[in-house]
Amino acid sequence: MVKMASIVPQNYLNMTEDADIHMALACFVGEEDYEDYTKFFREKRKPDSFLILDNGIIEGKPMPFEECVRRADIIHADEIILPDLYKDNNGTYNAIKEAITYYIQHDMLDHRFRLMAVPQGNSMDDWLDCAVRIISDFGIYISTIGIPKHLIDTCQERDGRLIAISNLQDRVPHLGEWELHLLGCWKTPLEVLMCNKASEQGIIPKIRSCDSAIPYVYARHSMRFSDDDRPDKDPIDFKKGQCSEMWLAYNIAAWNSIGDPNTERGIYFL
Repeated sequence: MVKMASIVPQNYLNMTEDADIHMALACFVGEEDYEDYTKFFREKRKPDSFLILDNGIIEGKPMPFEECVRRADIIHADEIILPDLYKDNNGTYNAIKEAITYYIQHDMLDHRFRLMAVPQGNSMDDWLDCAVRIISDFGIYISTIGIPKHLIDTCQERDGRLIAISNLQDRVPHLGEWELHLLGCWKTPLEVLMCNKASEQGIIPKIRSCDSAIPYVYARHSMRFSDDDRPDKDPIDFKKGQCSEMWLAYNIAAWNSIGDPNTERGIYFL
């Protein structure tokens, strides 16, 4: 079963409190006017749920690694996403190298935080080169490989991430030693569904989890979840967003169903 995280504004976080996995954005943790956001992740989620702390790059507010560590401590995160630079192979490699060096120099090897690395590149080959270098040089320190959503756009293929994972497995036959996380959903949830089905069938290594704000994006248009392209890519007001709670509840259930092979997924895509 693939664990599915729904990213929503702080005033709707209570609708995700029973989730098995969450993603918090470091740029909001501990910030003024985001007290409810911080409190939810620190106190109100299920005790056994898994919490990822994102570095804030997609929101345009990337946090230095040492600051991510501090904020991860505040909310008792389980995993931190290492620094990455959008579509920048060498920049991402060097940022990860610097963060790993900090991790080692500050005696954090036995720290409870797991680390996720997100390879970057401006083409499929560029992304694969970055991923292989990161795994080769830093794989011993990394628990999870994050697969960025922009590969759909970069490769001009709806199933760009599925292709990327398959190609990476060809280059790194032991890829299954790391967990895989799908970062976001660029256009349509059908893309994530196809990745998860391929994972279930053993075509690609097991996908552990996926996160997206797409249930909320549909809900703020009072739309039910579907396999059509998402209705917009507008920024989200995480302080106090507005949407239909009825549709948000439905869409979160639909999103969760993508990761559960025992759910009749088709009922959500009518």
